[in-house]
Amino acid sequence: MIELFIRHGITYTALGLLTRVLSYLLLPLYTLLLSPSDFGAVDMLTAFSTVLIVCVSLEINQALARMCHESKSLEQRRTVISTAFWFTLGTFSLCTIVIIFFRQFVTSTLLGPTESPEIIYFFAPYIFSNGIFLLFQCYARYSLKTFQFACVSFIFNSVSIASCLVLVLACGLRSAGILLGLTIGQIVASLIGYWLAKQDILLRFDKKKLYEMLKFSIPLLPSSLGIIALLVIDKFTIGLFLSLEEVGVYGVTSRVAAMTGIIIFGVNSALSPLIYATYKDESTPHSIATIFRFYVFGGSLLVIGLSTFAPEVMTLLVDPKFHQGAPLLAPLTITLLLAPLHQFAPGLVLAKKTMTISCLNLSIALLTMALILLLIPKFGVLGVALATLTGNLLGAAINMNIANRYYFVPFEWKRVQLTGILTGLLVILMASQVLENWKIEIAVVSVIVVAAVTFKTGDIRQGRLLLRRIFDAWYCKRNRF
Repeated sequence: MIELFIRHGITYTALGLLTRVLSYLLLPLYTLLLSPSDFGAVDMLTAFSTVLIVCVSLEINQALARMCHESKSLEQRRTVISTAFWFTLGTFSLCTIVIIFFRQFVTSTLLGPTESPEIIYFFAPYIFSNGIFLLFQCYARYSLKTFQFACVSFIFNSVSIASCLVLVLACGLRSAGILLGLTIGQIVASLIGYWLAKQDILLRFDKKKLYEMLKFSIPLLPSSLGIIALLVIDKFTIGLFLSLEEVGVYGVTSRVAAMTGIIIFGVNSALSPLIYATYKDESTPHSIATIFRFYVFGGSLLVIGLSTFAPEVMTLLVDPKFHQGAPLLAPLTITLLLAPLHQFAPGLVLAKKTMTISCLNLSIALLTMALILLLIPKFGVLGVALATLTGNLLGAAINMNIANRYYFVPFEWKRVQLTGILTGLLVILMASQVLENWKIEIAVVSVIVVAAVTFKTGDIRQGRLLLRRIFDAWYCKRNRF
């Protein structure tokens, strides 16, 4: 499994790296042209779209991922894919009409009574195209078609970035231009995705298969909403209790912290499909534990780097009106790294304990909300970031502990906990600026200590041999042609 994970993970990570590089090259321009309130409006609408997409799709994508692997024949698999496609097309078409009809209510609720409802004419197509685009991405991921996934993702990012630049720079559409640019990218990528998947999408709709898929996916809705709540509750509460400007600063800092996406994107995209395909193999739990240790180490390096050079990174990447977000960078980075940890403990999903998952995620979401309400009056946006980090940390710890009872993964918890404590202490030390003149030396020592704590003797050698085998297999395959 580890070899497959590295092969697929390298493809996804390379794609994520390319996307991040393009995004960071353009971020200074966007922050120069757009105000914090413009970014705040985009972030509030996209956060709302994340919740809406889960509700409208009824999590049919998760059922598609599971039933694709369980289909006993090619015809059954095509029936599942076709049914999911036509269901998604119908539900999101209806959703688009409803959003436009209630545009005044949506605008006043999310953005305030002073904002024009005309922006909903750009937001509604964004929702529709996003729902279809995510379905094609799910199809490519869980069919283990990494090249197809990479192609469609690259087209989406390239077209979206080009469209946003033209619409914001030339047309002066500001926040509406961002939404429209993303929509154009999603439509073009979805058309390419449909062309690549056309052999599996037929004029076929099976009510029985739909019932089976919804029977699996609907119980997952509360769980998914709990996870989504952890991701978006921070922006909603800032918008409710503070202002759109604060949402914008928080959102831009989140984009800078999203350089963690270099490793998160690869893990998210490669790990779950491989677990579904190989979880019955005896070696899989040990492979997951090994991958987890490397993930923890890679995440610690990113946190150490960003916490050490937070002011310099913000100065380099964003306009001065967003520099006040520097203290948020470290906690937001850690939160993003915590989000996909549940994938390393797949026991609850494999055992189909959807009710347990739902209760856990909703409980953690409510706890996070309570922490935000407690901290936001005193600490403002920083309190929101710390509360969200705490909620995600507790959620990951509880989820992984319970999931391990159903599918045991031999995690090296003492090493992982010590690595987390050391990284956390460094973040606090850098935030206090007590040893500002020695921060580079302290960061270098911290990296060495974290590496010594995280890895067992022989881990590096094992990883080097594995990479060598993968390279040899790739080289032989290449020379065969």
